[in-house]
Amino acid sequence: MKEMNTFSTNKQSVLITGAAGFLGTYLAQVCVDAGYQIYGIDHKLPKNLELWTNFVQSSTSQVDFKAFLHNVELAVCFHLAGSALVAYSIQEPFQDFNKLLPGTAKLLEYIVRNQPQCHFILFSSAAVYGNPKVLPISETELPAPISPYGVHKQLAESLLQSYSAIYGITCSILRIFSAYGVGLRKQLFWDILSKYYEQAPQEQQSITLFGTGNESRDFIHGFDIARAAILVNQNPQPKQVQIINIANGQEVTIKDAAFNLFKSFPEEVKIHFNNQVRPGDPSRWVADISKLTAMNYKPTIKLSNGLGEYALWYRNQRYQEFVSVPQKLVQHAAPVELSSRK
Repeated sequence: MKEMNTFSTNKQSVLITGAAGFLGTYLAQVCVDAGYQIYGIDHKLPKNLELWTNFVQSSTSQVDFKAFLHNVELAVCFHLAGSALVAYSIQEPFQDFNKLLPGTAKLLEYIVRNQPQCHFILFSSAAVYGNPKVLPISETELPAPISPYGVHKQLAESLLQSYSAIYGITCSILRIFSAYGVGLRKQLFWDILSKYYEQAPQEQQSITLFGTGNESRDFIHGFDIARAAILVNQNPQPKQVQIINIANGQEVTIKDAAFNLFKSFPEEVKIHFNNQVRPGDPSRWVADISKLTAMNYKPTIKLSNGLGEYALWYRNQRYQEFVSVPQKLVQHAAPVELSSRK
């Protein structure tokens, strides 16, 4: 286990688990910009090492929290650690469980016993909703997950609710919808571009995807997710659990999203669908984000712009050209007032 420790007490302290992942990378940058002192945990080292002086390379279930956070008073813990693939959870359900639940239970016990003032924020998923009966999906919709990934996220939510009810800790659950953005090396847009570029050049005029194309998602960029998480932290419900949808409240079909992804390509790419629905894939998603907008959230990155940047980044990655993950998009985004919670 590798550690880097130089502690500071001048700023409010934030713990980020899963800190080296896609969302953890954006969140770390936004937290630093907001004036927080960040402490990170991940089984791999972060790409943005320059942000970190307090980082432990380990799984969350194996960390000695008392040693790592000695003399540190946490204002907030953002818990992102765990798997992030529905398909993986179907292939390896126990491993998916093991990447999330033991570490969540250990971290919650540490918070209860040593940091009861800490605002615990779980990065959950809209996968807990499964195929909702009513659109847009509000936070009052009863969970009905259709994948092990969704089930495990629901179990993590239940742990938070139990610990808050018993021990009086302040918790927030972020049900994140379809995250995307530069730096994401899996899921829909990565898979689409991988399929396109792995074909012979003469075959690249068309591509065949799963489903009908009429399935829909509510896409939100990783940078906007990080901003939303900070806003939720600034609006806690003391000693209670609040559940917040994290999305843009816009229903976009997979067909339209794929069209936007290829919009910047010099040649036309025809998109076909095989009408085969993969296990665990919901049919339609769009979120009710009234709770989030009441916290003054507004999206800063349009889907068309974000997908254009993503397609360019993917091509550069394929040809092994270096592109800094969040900076270009952050420069294009509108400013937002983010301050540490008093």
